[in-house]
Amino acid sequence: MNYFSYFKLPQKFNIKVKDLSKKYYSLQKKYHPDFFVNCSIKKKKKH
Repeated sequence: MNYFSYFKLPQKFNIKVKDLSKKYYSLQKKYHPDFFVNCSIKKKKKH
């Protein structure tokens, strides 16, 4: 897996940690299972 592309960051050694952190938390909010506890099974499988 290419984490640079996953987080949509340029491939370089000196990355901006603040940007990485923002991307990480954004994805975490979007895909974390706790946000889908009360959803239908169909919606859970979609994510």
